[in-house]
Amino acid sequence: MKKITFGLKFGIIGKSNVPRERFRNYLKNISIETKQGSKDPRGVAEKYLMLYSSIPLSITLHEESTIDSFLDIHANLTSLDALLLFLSMEQKNNLHDFDFHALKKIEDYYNFKGIDVLIGMNILPPDNGDNQVELSNIILNEDLIDKAKSLDVLYCFEITKEPEDFQEILDEILSFFLLKFKISSPEIYKQAKNYGLALKKKKNSLRTKVRF
Repeated sequence: MKKITFGLKFGIIGKSNVPRERFRNYLKNISIETKQGSKDPRGVAEKYLMLYSSIPLSITLHEESTIDSFLDIHANLTSLDALLLFLSMEQKNNLHDFDFHALKKIEDYYNFKGIDVLIGMNILPPDNGDNQVELSNIILNEDLIDKAKSLDVLYCFEITKEPEDFQEILDEILSFFLLKFKISSPEIYKQAKNYGLALKKKKNSLRTKVRF
């Protein structure tokens, strides 16, 4: 049996580390295996091996705080499949974290033809005491949608419930790429699925042994 794994490269950008960290933790929770790299000329690369629709997927995250730093650190990357822009919703000034021209620059650099997503998240706890943010200063859902339109991204999400909202985002991205994979390489897709089913069977077998 051929051990075929479908690989995807995600660019993750956001000034606040909290949304990016929550997304990383979500991927860790649903992964079979996680490998974290270290800083090198190509930046930090974290790899997550998971099964999705019985297809073994290897997702590599390339992560930075701004578009400019991403272009600088990950200049040697040859391609990106998905670009996730994380925005914290506490201050309207955060809407300026991304602009159309900077996003166009990164998409031109990588000849980007994948999926780009703007993701808003409230990073403060629900009961924040004296640190509550004035309602007039926070980014509202309609503000987020307007920003997504100005950036001309494909998708826009506000994270209000974890992990369900993260799962919805991943569903949109992965279903798109797996459909392309299935149409373009049906035989390899079938071989990858057979390998995925074998991994799933092995994983379930190990769970049973641990349980008993």
